Amino acid sequence: MAAHPARTWLIVTGVVLVLVQLVLVLAWWMLPRFAPEWTAQYSPWPEPALRAMEHDPDTNNTYGWVTGRLSAWGSDIGPALRRKFDTSDVSQRQRLLAVGFEVARRPGVAHGTEISDDPQAVTAEEVAHLREDLRALILAALADGSSYLPVNAAFLAEALGDREVVPAFCDYLAKQKSPISDDLESVVHAMGRLGDPRAVAVLIPLLPIRHKPHPVVDEALDRCLTKANLPQVLAAMDHAHEVIRQWAARQAQHFSDSPVVVSRLSTMLDDQDRYVRIMAIQVLADIRYVDVGARLLDIARNEQEDLPVRLQAMETMGFHHDGEALPFLRSQVTSDERELKLQAITALGMIPDNESIPRFIELLKSDDVELVRTVRWSLERMHLTQEQRRQIGPSP
Repeated sequence: MAAHPARTWLIVTGVVLVLVQLVLVLAWWMLPRFAPEWTAQYSPWPEPALRAMEHDPDTNNTYGWVTGRLSAWGSDIGPALRRKFDTSDVSQRQRLLAVGFEVARRPGVAHGTEISDDPQAVTAEEVAHLREDLRALILAALADGSSYLPVNAAFLAEALGDREVVPAFCDYLAKQKSPISDDLESVVHAMGRLGDPRAVAVLIPLLPIRHKPHPVVDEALDRCLTKANLPQVLAAMDHAHEVIRQWAARQAQHFSDSPVVVSRLSTMLDDQDRYVRIMAIQVLADIRYVDVGARLLDIARNEQEDLPVRLQAMETMGFHHDGEALPFLRSQVTSDERELKLQAITALGMIPDNESIPRFIELLKSDDVELVRTVRWSLERMHLTQEQRRQIGPSP
């Protein structure tokens, strides 16, 4: 029996429509490859635009169009970034993290920023979804295994201001060794900007760079350290590396109310490293000089002690106006050790010791320019009579 003409027409029309739809879908799927800039500029959905970045020779141009459309896509960009990240290579993943960075910079998305009143701004609900998606993107980047992606993830984490990703970064940093690379500096810097005390334990081992503290790690530790890090500071006081012990001695000033820290710091006056001893002198004196003054005098008198440590003890006694140190300091004005002499003169000026004025005036006759300059510096801090001022005369 012959088919009804109407049925035939419907079947043909349906097939044609399906074919047209397939052609349109195929064309839309291929459009990012053949017209990446146009796709990035006009796509109503984020995924084709993200694919366009992959095919455009001028990636920066396409990236600009993509980041310019973020407000139009709202929170849809988050899931699109996550899906695309799973199927991309390392270089494309870096670009996707860069897009995520721009998303995090939108008003209201980063923690601590307010949602804009602009009608195109994200809503509170969209912000919650975006933060969750960006957080997942960071975690995926850290789990990737690439040495490049953690840097991009760190930039994104810093822009987002989200401390929930700190444990993942801590796991990553715990696998690194000192001295850190230039790329790793960005990760450390981001941890410092997030200021989470949980990062302190993994940052401490990264501090040494030869015999100096790495400035980026040092700054990050300063930003992250809180009272909650007392156990880490105490452990660092016994660390094998002298740079870490120096750091621990310096940080002890933040725990001056802890008898354990002060007691441990006192034992560091006998540390094998001279710079640890110097730092312990400075911090202990600032915490409570009355308990350490006599010990500093012993250190300054000890001719077996390293000269820089003796000089620090003398400077500290002068800074804290220690009258008990006057006899020793006066005796060092005639020392054959030039640096001890200069430091003694400086300390006597800081106290100040007016009984040393006549001797200092005599020293002004010396041909030693540095000695004369040091003596004048100290005399300016003493209580001089008019006659003494006349004898000293104006500075050259």
